[in-house]
Amino acid sequence: MTHPRRPSRARFGLWAAVALVLVAAGAFGASRLAGRSQADASRPAKSNGDKPREEMAVPVDVIRPERGSVAAALTGSTTLESEQQADVLSRVDGLVVALRVEEGTNVARGQLLAELDDAEPRLALQQAKLKRDAARVEFDRQARAREEGLNPQQDYDRAKSGLELAEAEVESAALALTHTSIVAPFAGRVVERAIVQGRHVKPGEKLFTIASLRPLLAQVYLPERDVVGLRVGQSADVVLQASGAVRLAGRVTRIGPVVDTATGTVKVTVEVPAPGDLARPGSFVNVAIVTDVHQHALLVPKAAVVRDDTSDFLFVAEGDRAHRRKVTLGYGRDGQVEIASGLRDTESVIVAGQGSLKDGARIDVRAGRS
Repeated sequence: MTHPRRPSRARFGLWAAVALVLVAAGAFGASRLAGRSQADASRPAKSNGDKPREEMAVPVDVIRPERGSVAAALTGSTTLESEQQADVLSRVDGLVVALRVEEGTNVARGQLLAELDDAEPRLALQQAKLKRDAARVEFDRQARAREEGLNPQQDYDRAKSGLELAEAEVESAALALTHTSIVAPFAGRVVERAIVQGRHVKPGEKLFTIASLRPLLAQVYLPERDVVGLRVGQSADVVLQASGAVRLAGRVTRIGPVVDTATGTVKVTVEVPAPGDLARPGSFVNVAIVTDVHQHALLVPKAAVVRDDTSDFLFVAEGDRAHRRKVTLGYGRDGQVEIASGLRDTESVIVAGQGSLKDGARIDVRAGRS
């Protein structure tokens, strides 16, 4: 009888070693595959052709600096005032029978504004004249009698006083009659009419308000240190804010002799000799008193200037690059500012888009003017 053969111990050990090698090789391969997948995931994806990213150009606008005059000025805001304004009052009782002017009418000195009923004043004047005539007759009679020595001195003196009193009453009645004609006290414009025809007015009642409109005055209050070098006659610009910034010529006519202790300011009066039709008392204005002028100054828009914590600078365009320039500012005017140093008038200044620029940034010039 034949029995099956059992594998030997040597052959069993060989098969175990082979299996162990295969398991180890599988584990190493899986580890390599996992590491490669992780590295591939962390590596940035390449674009088509694997080209580097191009720098974006910032769109900007540029201009060439201008040459012009620019001035330093002391500034303040106020309202225009009339140099002469007055209420026209009634001096007598009377009924308004006629109006000769309206609000806004320009009038000359002595021009008739209104008329009051003059019947009673005329009658009073007539009565005063009759009394004066009677007093003159009596005085003449007493004077002749005195020459002849027929009357005492006291009768002559009484007749003389009566005549003088009667003459004074005539003058008073004549003056009262003139007061029924309301006239302008000076040349100007009627800014208010306070009466209507048919109204009875009393002494002291306001009838009209007259204001002189040439010249007009602007009074500004400036710090004491600023008016040290100020002098009468210096020129000033007066700008009407409600009329599209219309500019009027003015000059300093008065500088206050005292300092307001509460504010430390001095009152300075600027006269506008030719205000035109747009300016009127009460108009709000900005006043600039010129203290110094720079001729042929290099000017750029104020919006082109960028300021950091320590300095002012501009960006100038050179080719397709922007370069930062530190500048020194001078005087300003009408949205422009003087560049005292740091810029040449042949350079192109960036006036729009400069807020996002850095020195050397690439730019795309959209518009410009020389």
